[in-house]
Amino acid sequence: MLFLSTAFLGEAQTAAPTPTSVALINNISLGNGIFDRLKITNDTSFAYTISISDIWDMNTVLDAKFNGNTLAGNVDFTADNVDMLRLKKRLKGTTDWATVFEKAIHKAADFYDIYIDRFAGNMRSYEYAVVPVYGDIEGNLSLIEVQSEFKGYFIADAETIYGTEYNVATGNVSKNQNAQVVNTLDSKYPYVISNSQNNYYASTFAAFFFVPSMDWYDNTDRRNQILEWLQNRKAKILKYEDGRVWMIRVTGSPSLSPSGHREVPSINFDWVEIGDCNSTNDLVSNGLVNVGLEV
Repeated sequence: MLFLSTAFLGEAQTAAPTPTSVALINNISLGNGIFDRLKITNDTSFAYTISISDIWDMNTVLDAKFNGNTLAGNVDFTADNVDMLRLKKRLKGTTDWATVFEKAIHKAADFYDIYIDRFAGNMRSYEYAVVPVYGDIEGNLSLIEVQSEFKGYFIADAETIYGTEYNVATGNVSKNQNAQVVNTLDSKYPYVISNSQNNYYASTFAAFFFVPSMDWYDNTDRRNQILEWLQNRKAKILKYEDGRVWMIRVTGSPSLSPSGHREVPSINFDWVEIGDCNSTNDLVSNGLVNVGLEV
């Protein structure tokens, strides 16, 4: 039937069956069979064939080869296009990143690693970014947010960390600058001259470093190890339970002081701030992180 020269069915494909619609796929299951490989792609234009291409392109969703595992990503492809993984860190809400870890990539297995951040402050939110590096070019950042929480006081370097919550005594924390007061004959008030950029913290720290599960002799050996470590002339990170963190050097001579119990003397030391915990340059120059690897 025609109406104004137009059929009710309109165009040639009007009465064709409705195409199959596939909703968003979130998971896939295989079972009751032996499977050598599963590849899923968004490209439906290729000709049917029993051979599966090894090319990973923008349409590839997954490619599981079942080589003793269920990995289906493009790690092998990525290993050929990444020289290094770089881990960056910053306090949430700030803009400056500090590079804290780098690892050269030679094979797919190199992508798997564990990084322990000994320098995070208590009750602080940090953002960590994993960055692939090819030559001198950084790729897109993969971000994760971590809330740091702990109990007690800790002092650490790149490989070692000691903590305590027993009989802690923190001295006055002074904010130091270099200023000279000059009295003159023709003025009621003196002049203050400050030509230095000095602006740093300093204080004292004392506490029992004691492990209840260890006996007297083992705790004694441990305290001696801590004293040797404190006096190794290397930079350290000091963390207070209230969230404050400093990059420090121990000054003077660390000591053991008698307490009310012979098995638990107090370890005491003076310290001075020597750098910024959130600065890559300060962390590297003081030997607290190892970055700048050759690839």
